[in-house]
Amino acid sequence: MSDFRRSKRVTLGQVSALTFMVFAGQAVAGPLVAGASLAAFAISSSEDEVLSKWKRSAASTKLGMELLQILNDCNRSLAINSLNSRASFRRGYIYGVLGCTYSAITDLNLAITIAPYDGRSFAERGLCYMDLKQYDRALSDLNRAVQLQPNSGNALFARARLLLATGRPQLAIEDLRRCQNPVTVFSTELPGEYGANHYNAVAYYLGTAYEAVARPDKAIVAYKDSLKVDDLTATGYLHRYAEQPADVKTRIARLQRSQSGPPPNTQTSDVPPITAQVFFQ
Repeated sequence: MSDFRRSKRVTLGQVSALTFMVFAGQAVAGPLVAGASLAAFAISSSEDEVLSKWKRSAASTKLGMELLQILNDCNRSLAINSLNSRASFRRGYIYGVLGCTYSAITDLNLAITIAPYDGRSFAERGLCYMDLKQYDRALSDLNRAVQLQPNSGNALFARARLLLATGRPQLAIEDLRRCQNPVTVFSTELPGEYGANHYNAVAYYLGTAYEAVARPDKAIVAYKDSLKVDDLTATGYLHRYAEQPADVKTRIARLQRSQSGPPPNTQTSDVPPITAQVFFQ
């Protein structure tokens, strides 16, 4: 498993176990009927604890207060109009970042039902399914996200991570190379959020993909490219699946030592999904 160094922020910790919320006998992770009232879906007790903890922490920072205001605005908007797709998406996005995965899927289901051609909702729901290790659903959503927004770096990068995690490095390479195309855009949705390629993680994962297909020469080039990151001092936080790689130099040194021998036995297919964490300062 790859080693990562997170940003120097105060983490809220990880959610170790989440439970399905059930309404009328149906898990909310499933299809949501258009027009269903969001008020009918109460956040689960385990996720409510996570949300409450975050609110207490966020209230002590300027950035946290901005995000709290956005969440409160979404709640008010949805109380007035439960079919507000933008509010459903933004609240689902915040829930996903916090690790309230099932609540996020509930909101994103509705956002997709109302606005089925918005690739952002599919990309974010795909990440939620990755959190849950439901890889088939994740791939279906990410494929749709890329189809709707072919220049979305967020969707392409997430799909590449999924393909690496499920043992398909050659396909991952294709997506990662598309991520490096100048027309590809890594967008952010919330104040203070870093883009998915903030720390040049695309080049890093391109290196891991080349390792997986026994191309150490190309892996070394990609890893060296990943080190070309400007001094980043802005205050913010990383969205999940947008890490700051920490073991690049170690990987380069190992590959350089082994180039004269057999290809390194690098396993990327068992890299687990990373639980959402939020960072504030």
